[in-house]
Amino acid sequence: MSRRFPVTPLALGAATVGVLLGLAPVALEAQRTPAPGAPFMLVTAFRTADNDKTLAVKAADEMRSQLTARISSRELWVIPKQQVEGYLEGSGYATDEPLNTLDAKQLGQVLRADEILVGTVTKTADGFSVGGAIALTRDMALRDVVAPGEGKTLAAAAADFTRKLQVVRKQLEHERKCNSALRDGNSAAAEAAARAGIAAYPEAMISRVCLVFALSQAKKSPDEVLAAAKDVLDRDPRQPRALYVAMEQYLIKGDTNSMAQTASQLVAVEAGDPRLVEQIVGNLEAMRRADVALPILETALKETPEDPDLLRLQFRLLIASARWKDVIEKGQVLAVVDTASADVKYFERMAAAYQADSQPQKSAEVLARGVAKFPEDPNLPLTLGQVLQGIGQYPQSIDALRKALAIEPKMPNARLLMARAYNEMAMPDSVMSVLRAAAANGEDKATTSGYATTLANGFLKITNEQKTLAAARKIIPFAKLAEEIDPTNINAKFILGLGHFFVAQFAATDLPEVAKTDRAAACALAKEAQEAATQAQIFIPQGGRVDPNTAGAVLGVLPNISGYAEQQVGLLCR
Repeated sequence: MSRRFPVTPLALGAATVGVLLGLAPVALEAQRTPAPGAPFMLVTAFRTADNDKTLAVKAADEMRSQLTARISSRELWVIPKQQVEGYLEGSGYATDEPLNTLDAKQLGQVLRADEILVGTVTKTADGFSVGGAIALTRDMALRDVVAPGEGKTLAAAAADFTRKLQVVRKQLEHERKCNSALRDGNSAAAEAAARAGIAAYPEAMISRVCLVFALSQAKKSPDEVLAAAKDVLDRDPRQPRALYVAMEQYLIKGDTNSMAQTASQLVAVEAGDPRLVEQIVGNLEAMRRADVALPILETALKETPEDPDLLRLQFRLLIASARWKDVIEKGQVLAVVDTASADVKYFERMAAAYQADSQPQKSAEVLARGVAKFPEDPNLPLTLGQVLQGIGQYPQSIDALRKALAIEPKMPNARLLMARAYNEMAMPDSVMSVLRAAAANGEDKATTSGYATTLANGFLKITNEQKTLAAARKIIPFAKLAEEIDPTNINAKFILGLGHFFVAQFAATDLPEVAKTDRAAACALAKEAQEAATQAQIFIPQGGRVDPNTAGAVLGVLPNISGYAEQQVGLLCR
C-alpha cells in the first residue's frame, strides 16, 4: 500500500536540505532557480532489468544533469535531487528504487511537478540504453513514450535520450493550453490547441488524447469522436482515456456490443480502479448485459477482492443471470466482507437462490436467521412461512405467519397462506376462520373468495366421486363464504347451487332408510332436503352461465326433489 508524502513544502534552500539530510549538495542545482511559469519535471530512480540500484540512481542523476544543461530553466525546471530525495526519505521511501505510478503521482503533486519522467536504463554490448516515457502529473495515464537514447557511456545515452525527449515535449505547451481551455469549457480553443500540439510533434499521444476530450466536450458526432479515439488506440490499444471516451460514444450510438467490448478492454487496463469498474458495470447492468459485466467484475475483483461495492454488483448480476450456485457462494463472501450488506433484501435474495437451487431447507434456515436479525420486518417471516409450507412444515409455517401479522396486522397474503396451511392439516374450521379474518382485514376480496371457491370445488369433486350426503355438506360452507366475500363471484354461486342440489338429492335418497328407525332424524333430513332444494333453485340460475348444460339438467330435476322433500316433511314432521 502506498504511503503519502507530506503536503507542506519544505521552507529551506536546496543546500540546507542537503546538510540536514546528510546529503552532499550539488552546487549547480543549488544556484539555479525556476523561472516564473516554467513547468516542473520530476525525475526519480530509473528502472533496470536486474534491479541494479547503483545504476538506477546514476541514470537519474545523469538525466537531471543533461536536462539541466540542455534545456533552459525558463522552459523547464528539473526538481533538484536533494529536494526529491529529501521527501522520499522523510516519507520512508528508498531513494534508489523506482516509484510505482501512484507514488510517483503523489510525489509529483507534493513537489508541484507538471511532468514526470518514467525512466529505464539498460546496459548494452556497446554501452548503455536510456529509455522511458514522459507523463503528466495531473493524470499519469497521459504519457508519451520517448525513443531510447544510445551511447557508449551513460552520459552519451542520456544526452541522446534528452534530444529525443525535447522533440516529444514540443507538444506540451499546446497541450497545457488545450487542458486549460477544457477546464474553461471552451472546446473550440481546446481542439485548436490540441491540433497545434500534434503539428508540433506529429506522433504526439498526449495531445491526441486532449483532442479526443475536446471533440467529446463539443458534442461532435459519435463517429467523429470515435475516429479521433481510434487514432489514439491504433498507436496504443491500452490508452485508458481514449478507451473511456470511445466507450461513452458507443453508448451514445446505442452500439451495445462495441460498448461492451471497449468496456472490457478498459477494465483490463484499469482493473485497479474499482470506482471506474463500478461505473462501467453499472452501465452494463442497466443495459441488461450481465453476460459482459460479470467477466469484467471477475477481472476487477482479482485486483480488489474485498471491495464491497464490486461484490454487491457481482451479487446482483449473478441473480439477474440466474447463476444460483454462484449467488450462494458469492453472497456468503459478501456478508463476511461487508456485514452491512446483510440487510433484509440480502436474506430474501439468498433464500430465493437456495429455493432456485433446490435447497428449500437451506432457504428456510437463511430466512430464520433474517427473522432473528430483523424482528421488526414483516416480510421475512411471511416468506419464511411460505417456504416452510413448501417443505411440509405446516405448524412452523403458521407460527412464522403469526409473527408477520403481529408486526403488520394487515399483511397481504399472510392469512391466505395460513389458510392453506390449516387446509393441509385438515382443519376446515380454522381455514374458515382465517379466511373471514382475511376479508375483514382488507385482503383482496377476489383472491380470498377465489381460494374459498377452490376449496369448495375440491369438495364438489369428492362428492362426485363418493356420492354421499356427508361429502356434499362440506361443499356449502366454503362456497357460501366465497359468495359472501365477493357477491360477484359467479363460480362461487354456481358451486353453492350445486352443493345445495347434491345435499337435497342425497338427503332425499337417504330418507326412506332413516325413517325406518328414527322418525325425528328423518324429519330433520326431510327439512334439510327441502331447504337445500330451495337454495339450489336460487343460486344455480345466478351462476348458470358457468356451465349452462349442467345448470339446465339440475334445474330440470330439482322440482321433483323439492316436491318429494315437501311431501316427506308433511308426513314425518307432524
